[in-house]
Amino acid sequence: QVLHTTRTSSNPKYVTFEFSSDIILRERQVEIINEFVKSITLENKSSCRQMIMGAGKTTCIGPLLALMLGDGKSLVTQVVPDALLTMSRNVMWSRFTQIMSKRVFTLRFTRSDPSDADAFNEMREKLDRARKMAAVVVTTPATIKSLVNKYVSESGMELT
Repeated sequence: QVLHTTRTSSNPKYVTFEFSSDIILRERQVEIINEFVKSITLENKSSCRQMIMGAGKTTCIGPLLALMLGDGKSLVTQVVPDALLTMSRNVMWSRFTQIMSKRVFTLRFTRSDPSDADAFNEMREKLDRARKMAAVVVTTPATIKSLVNKYVSESGMELT
């Protein structure tokens, strides 16, 4: 039996999320979300958690973190395995199309994509608009790796 706790009932974002998603958050999910939010907002530290399958990473924790952290000041980016990109984007989109509205964008990039200064500036401007809109950007490790590799090769930097 899952009971509504003070931790969720006192936060309107949790209650709205539960109502719009037709779920009741588990105590551990709320604890993890609170730990992430505290780590980022109060301590300015990144954070990582390993969770078992079925613990609500895609359907609860990811969307709720996007809701809590997407404030127009920082860019919320969800990096997921290639095989989960479409499903993760669709889950994020479904969570933010009803009561709570938030745009969801997909970032794709390969080393064969144009990489001149104009292309990078255009991408930076799009990501900056997403940040200002408090949108969510969903991408893959391969995209992040391609961006970093392309940037390094184009800038003439050497990694040691």
